[in-house]
Amino acid sequence: MKKIIKLSFLYVILMCFTPFLMAKTAPKKNSHGFWVNDTESALAEATKLKKPLFIDFYGIWCPPCNQLDELVFSTAKFKQASKKYVLLKLDADDEKSWILKSKYNVGGYPTIVLANASDNTASNEIDRIVGFYPVDIITKKMSEALTSDGLSNLNKTISLIKKSITEATNNSDQKSVLSFSNAGLALDPDNLDFKLAQISALSNDNPEILKSKSTTDIFEELGSQLKTTAAPVLLKLFDLYPTKEILNELVSRVNPETLYIDNEGTTVADLYSLGIDLGTKLKDATLEKLYFDLTIESFEKLLKKYGEDSRSVNLSYTYYLQKAGQTNKAQAVYDRMLKKYPAEFTFYYQASDFAAANKDFSLAKNYIDKAITYSYGDNKIRSYTRLLKISLDAAKARNTEDEKKSLRTTIDNAETFIKDFKKPLGLNVRTDRYLKKINEAITEAKDYLN
Repeated sequence: MKKIIKLSFLYVILMCFTPFLMAKTAPKKNSHGFWVNDTESALAEATKLKKPLFIDFYGIWCPPCNQLDELVFSTAKFKQASKKYVLLKLDADDEKSWILKSKYNVGGYPTIVLANASDNTASNEIDRIVGFYPVDIITKKMSEALTSDGLSNLNKTISLIKKSITEATNNSDQKSVLSFSNAGLALDPDNLDFKLAQISALSNDNPEILKSKSTTDIFEELGSQLKTTAAPVLLKLFDLYPTKEILNELVSRVNPETLYIDNEGTTVADLYSLGIDLGTKLKDATLEKLYFDLTIESFEKLLKKYGEDSRSVNLSYTYYLQKAGQTNKAQAVYDRMLKKYPAEFTFYYQASDFAAANKDFSLAKNYIDKAITYSYGDNKIRSYTRLLKISLDAAKARNTEDEKKSLRTTIDNAETFIKDFKKPLGLNVRTDRYLKKINEAITEAKDYLN
């Protein structure tokens, strides 16, 4: 009898603790329904339920990636649409993303890939979305992808060419951009996206192409029909041919309720920041200051509307405060965000650049040391590279033995890190570029000491 009681007692204890034990080991989805860096679980679920994958390649340091979390994935409309998908988030700076990042040739963030899956393997891509877009656009793409076979063969081909141009642009492969845009124009000679992509690619090697008669004719034609030209085309046009008229037209399309252009991922602050570049190009200091003021004011409106702790808005806000020379305001935002996210790489990294620009090298080193502590993968490479630059700038500015000794230590630590770093051999991912940059930074630092 005592034995039975003892066993029953053990059973009760086991049942009480089982949920806690399982909670530590069982894979979990996040609050928006995504598997996070767990490709295996996502593929198993997609195969079992015969659903396509919705893969969000993101970076915690990336404002539009954070916008997707804050303004799209949290909505009831997205949650309803996502019932027909298996959701997977892959941190672009984590080696767990390397295989699928390489498979789908992802070069910019955020990139959402809609793809099929079978036999626990990701297969053909159905569609992709690059950059931030409002929930209505995202869910529309998700719905269209489920019935993509309904598109005509011509539309499928044009859509594929546009995606290829986007991928090539993200990878800075202007030769491919030109090739794809030429192919697109052969199918659709009047397509403005293809025309502007072609001009952009040609101007990369020959800036004079922007002044040629054929190019200026296209610009003038578009300039005469600003009211009827789609916002994405106007943004591309402004990039090649910036004018106040184009910018004013874009600003006029901002919805005052949302502070975005309807159905686009562009805020009023994004637009005014383009005006800063316009003022710089025109060497008009008054215009440049005007757009700085309007940009900062717009970011403050966005924070008031979408929350003062918004990662996406604050990352951009502090950047423009810094560029505008509003150092006290920028430091106050950094202090608040570092307190809010004390164990996150993102704001430490950006704050280190801010401090270094103000020649406060001690504070800059403190920030970047924290960034190194809390980073991983590509971000750790970037953080070590930033530390090398800050240490080199400090050594040049102060020219003391202590700073030179500190720089030597930084070089040694960076070389040890690279030696131990797991390289993505045979995969087409951005990590190789970051490794190249850190090696260049090491060489530059060594040259200074020698």
